[in-house]
Amino acid sequence: MPVQANRLELSLFLLRISVFLVMLVWTLDKFLNPAHASGVYGHFYGIEGLGHAAMYAIGAAELVIIA
Repeated sequence: MPVQANRLELSLFLLRISVFLVMLVWTLDKFLNPAHASGVYGHFYGIEGLGHAAMYAIGAAELVIIA
């Protein structure tokens, strides 16, 4: 049984790291290219007209959450 428990722990750890990396890149996009992030919000979420300041605020909030 210990081998299966170790594999489960490793799998969950790798899943957590991969989700962290995706969220980090998604957050950095808001700081490095806020126009792109605003376009994503407009296209996928229907929230048009978000400016750079809003993207910086959302990015800062996401950074606090993933930290």
